[in-house]
Amino acid sequence: MLARVLIVENDVLQRETLAMSLSLEGYQPILADGAEQAWACLQTQAIDLVLCSLDIQDDSGRELMPRLARWGPTLPIILTAEADQTKLASAAIERGAYGALQKPVERAELVLLLQRAHELKQLHSKNRSLQKEVERQLDYPIVAASEPMIDLLEIVEHATDQSDPVLITGESGTGKESIARVLHAQSGRGRAPFFVIDCRSLSKDLPLQAAFESSRPVSESVDAESTVSGGSVYLDQVTALCREAQTQLLEYLRENARTRRNQDPLQKSVDIRWMASTSENFEKTVETGLFRRDLAEALSGVRVNVPSLRERRQDLPLLVDHLVRQWAPRLAPSLRGFSEDALTQLSHYSWPGNLRELESLVIRTLTLTREERITRVSLPGDLLDERYGEVSDPASPAFSLKASRKAFETEVIRAALRANNGNRTHAARQLKISHRALLYKIKEYGIRD
Repeated sequence: MLARVLIVENDVLQRETLAMSLSLEGYQPILADGAEQAWACLQTQAIDLVLCSLDIQDDSGRELMPRLARWGPTLPIILTAEADQTKLASAAIERGAYGALQKPVERAELVLLLQRAHELKQLHSKNRSLQKEVERQLDYPIVAASEPMIDLLEIVEHATDQSDPVLITGESGTGKESIARVLHAQSGRGRAPFFVIDCRSLSKDLPLQAAFESSRPVSESVDAESTVSGGSVYLDQVTALCREAQTQLLEYLRENARTRRNQDPLQKSVDIRWMASTSENFEKTVETGLFRRDLAEALSGVRVNVPSLRERRQDLPLLVDHLVRQWAPRLAPSLRGFSEDALTQLSHYSWPGNLRELESLVIRTLTLTREERITRVSLPGDLLDERYGEVSDPASPAFSLKASRKAFETEVIRAALRANNGNRTHAARQLKISHRALLYKIKEYGIRD
């Protein structure tokens, strides 16, 4: 399909000249003589690129770029103007445009810039598709409004492009496999296979290659090592390996590392990133001799601990909201969500089953409800026993300073954004937090910068 280029130009001759040049180069030009007509085109047609003149100076013209930025943040925009290159480049940066060209526009320069911009848009599209696929495959949503989860995702971000093995610890039901999938998908291995091996099913009679074979899709290559090479292997509950399987795994890791280090072309090496998880006390299993210390060290290139749900109660409303959006269309189409008193009631529970238990609770509640909103009194009866505490308990650690902290942080973040003209990267640097942490705070507090 031809790439559609919206040409926003009030000079008829230049508009027609640009349209003819683009048609000859295989693009599909769509013409607009001003901001309102351009906006109407965007609302009714699929636009891949925008070529916009800075000479549009009416009120609607001045608002066009901000509207475009809000409507399509990844839509590449190229500015044109009769100005020197320095001023034009400055205007492009100020308005968030992909690039800028001097008038009269040279056809070769225009085509080159359009090609690069279109490639960038396609890359953004692929990344969005990949992210949706990752989210579809995740056992539990990755939500981070609490400090423990923000810290966790910062570690994940730093570890993404490394090749060191990753050991993921945490209680049962915290979503360890979801973290492993995020690590895999956001790395350079994202398009390669992600293998999951349940170590509880392995024994000395099941060699590692057979485990690969049993975990791969049937349609893939019969050569298990070739299939997994370039991808990631996730060893679920690695501490469940028997002693013989631990020895076999360690020998496999050492042999492959030696082959890759020597770079012997006659020997086959398999490029795998190893990830392992356990719900057990890892240090204790090593200290007691149940798990080999040398294997533990080999698997612990990066250590990631996934917090329990009771350690991240601040995330609970967002998690519930996600689960309602996921399950309500099938179980309770008219449901609008959980009320504040219901969420407060849930916040007092210790959640021994973590996210798995929360999902089960939401599904059960949606199945039973006939109301538009789940309130405290409409929760299942066993959720209202003494384990959950009283909603009015002033000593609740989850809510004692929450409102004050939210108000304070919201004002500080807004001040930092204003001081940096809305630049979130600079604002994060001023606030001495990571860019990712700032984005989560903005989303959590509903800040409109």
